[in-house]
Amino acid sequence: MSQAATGTLASVGGGVAALPWLAQIESPPGEPPYAALLFAATFVSLLGVFLTLHGGAAYALLVWEGAAGVAAWVYLDPIVGVFFFLAATVQAPLAAHLWGDPLSVRPRLWWLLQTLIAAAEDRQKG
Repeated sequence: MSQAATGTLASVGGGVAALPWLAQIESPPGEPPYAALLFAATFVSLLGVFLTLHGGAAYALLVWEGAAGVAAWVYLDPIVGVFFFLAATVQAPLAAHLWGDPLSVRPRLWWLLQTLIAAAEDRQKG
């Protein structure tokens, strides 16, 4: 395994010494590190299960769709990633309407948007 691949594996939270089976997953030269995809899929799945168990199934679907968009952008083609992002954007209000908003995300996003707009206006004035 090359030094760059070993450094990449160590930077994503594991090490070749700690997880020897990762040493067998080697990306072709010039390709993104596929071992990082394994770690990302694991943590996104854990987050999705956590959200589902706490009543946020709509959010879990959007998290998985957003993660699929990021993975598709990096590993397949940016156009496929944009498709997933647009689908998640269209489905977010629909999912919150159908399944409710148990984590009160909509009011928090509205507050965040108002805060960002006010900060941008203050920055333009001063």
